[in-house]
Amino acid sequence: MAKKIRINHSKSPLNRFKQNKPGKEIKSKDLEEKIQNLEQVISRTQQVIEDFEREEKRDQLLQMMYQDDVDEDFVKTSMNISENELNSLIEDLISCGFLQFVSGDEVELTPDGVRYMKNQDSRLF
Repeated sequence: MAKKIRINHSKSPLNRFKQNKPGKEIKSKDLEEKIQNLEQVISRTQQVIEDFEREEKRDQLLQMMYQDDVDEDFVKTSMNISENELNSLIEDLISCGFLQFVSGDEVELTPDGVRYMKNQDSRLF
């Protein structure tokens, strides 16, 4: 009668070779690179959207000021923004040369700001 040997295939050299195929490593690295690339694209897309939304808010604030005198509370309520966000928009518009301080707590459109708004109006018609 022949004696039998039971072999644990999970420890066999052939099975270990199959589990560590170079192709699997490459596919795993490719997948990681694709995921990283996708994350970068998503991040850049989010930044573009945020920049676009900020630009829209800047234009909306300029339009409100161009049409009429407005106060801070009206602007914050109409645009649904916080005081910090409003201050940030105003700082941006001052740095672009579209707004200037008239007094300590009052800003107005500069001549460049008025020209910009007139150009925006002419584009609509």
